[in-house]
Amino acid sequence: MYKRLLIPLDGSKGSEDALPHGAALARSFDATVHLLLAVSPQEMVKRGVREVEAYLGSTAERLRGQGVRVKTEARGGSLPEVILDTIEARGIDLVVMCTPAQGGIARLTQGNVTEQVVRKSGLPVIALRVPYSAAAGPPLRRLPARKEGRADAGTPMPRHVLREVDILRDLSPEQIDRVAALGQPLTIPSGWVLGDAGHAGDHLFIIISGQALLSAPSAIGEVTVRIVGPGESFPLATLVGSGTLITSATAMSDMRLLAIPRAQLVALLSKNTEIGMKMYHSMAEVLANRYRNTLTHLTESVGMVLHEAGFWANM
Repeated sequence: MYKRLLIPLDGSKGSEDALPHGAALARSFDATVHLLLAVSPQEMVKRGVREVEAYLGSTAERLRGQGVRVKTEARGGSLPEVILDTIEARGIDLVVMCTPAQGGIARLTQGNVTEQVVRKSGLPVIALRVPYSAAAGPPLRRLPARKEGRADAGTPMPRHVLREVDILRDLSPEQIDRVAALGQPLTIPSGWVLGDAGHAGDHLFIIISGQALLSAPSAIGEVTVRIVGPGESFPLATLVGSGTLITSATAMSDMRLLAIPRAQLVALLSKNTEIGMKMYHSMAEVLANRYRNTLTHLTESVGMVLHEAGFWANM
């Protein structure tokens, strides 16, 4: 069914997590794996041809030891373009890649790289989500301490900005102040993990600037749910039931957020029923709109799958 399988690498352990999945598929389909190392011209000069060739050679030998046919290639340029050009030049019919993959010789960072490959290649793409690399920085499991310089201590959020937030729009200025007073302004870098599906969410985040990618696990890898930006709040699952997260969230760019502790917010909503009713009413409208958008997206995706006789795993 699939004879030429592409695995893009960037020299990081994160990107290499696609190798066992690709090897298993290659053996199943009796396909050849094409290892592509995406290298910027600057990194090629810095690392040297020998280091790049050595890395590709050792990685290929690992797969050959598992009974997989392997071809290797290193190319430089814009990441989506490098991958798309390789797909066309080598006759690739299946892509297995990880996202985000931080650090290493180059970056397969940001969900938009995978998204462009999915949208422009017309091929089935298996996207495997990889947590932010420990070498590049720890996931955001808790609020960073102020001494780390990531918390914007003493920087209140402008009320006119908060008034436009999806779940705060029905609140009075005084009620918005009460909710905002519970939170802590944060500035975080691109690539930080803001929550993992299946785990308890301990904060509700309000986006002031930047974007985050929300994704959910599936049988064939991580599937993109949507991208959230300024004026939106997430994950709303923190305010429902046990607060278990349905989606994972990763910063796609540097972000400025207001992080509100779940326990304190739930206590306020329970004590002040007027604020609680207004916020949950707004939340219901937000969820209804997202549900409609998801149905539209799924309908379009299924139609594309049937048309192309392939399958998609969006990132």
